[in-house]
Amino acid sequence: MRRAWIGVGLLAFAAAVAPASSAAATSLAPVHGLRATAVDGPGVKVSWRWPDSGSVTRAKIRYVLGSRPPRSSSSGDAAGFVKRGHHSLTVYGLLPESTYSFAVFAKGHGLTSARVTASVRTLDAPTVTSTSLPPGVVGTPYFAALTVSNSSSGSWAVESGGLPDGLALNDSHIVGTPTAAGTASIVFRYVDRHGATTYAGEWITISDPIPEA
Repeated sequence: MRRAWIGVGLLAFAAAVAPASSAAATSLAPVHGLRATAVDGPGVKVSWRWPDSGSVTRAKIRYVLGSRPPRSSSSGDAAGFVKRGHHSLTVYGLLPESTYSFAVFAKGHGLTSARVTASVRTLDAPTVTSTSLPPGVVGTPYFAALTVSNSSSGSWAVESGGLPDGLALNDSHIVGTPTAAGTASIVFRYVDRHGATTYAGEWITISDPIPEA
């Protein structure tokens, strides 16, 4: 078996061409340049290059949780069936901080090539990083930003509780001018573009302005 270790950022994966299990399997060239890259979601983007042989018309991608890739084109979970001309496929909804192994089988004219495999560890789930919101003062414009890690885009909402009077949630920003003193307890919900959801409890304290001497 030929094996090469390749680094992707802080992640590393192994790409290998497994020996063919039958004479028929060797009649098709396998895909090459296989890469497995962790993306937010959590998910994995699998990309490859097609062999020059025009007899390869599509590829079947299978995957498993763990470090042992599927051994055949019918084992593991189905990631997809891709026609020649497409060079990548992304699988979402995977477990965070877990190792997944993928196998790509080139197909055409009723034949299947030797598998090409890659393993990668998924990213952590989205995590709210704005853990302390600033206080405000009645009558003074207020601004605070909600932030999250391991996610490039998503939407925020108030899950429970309520913002102080005069404030509103605008995308990932809390803006407005407070109209009353007090402390508000709010639970925010963040849903990333792939459906991964996380929650965070926050407090905002609004004070009356200090009287002028």
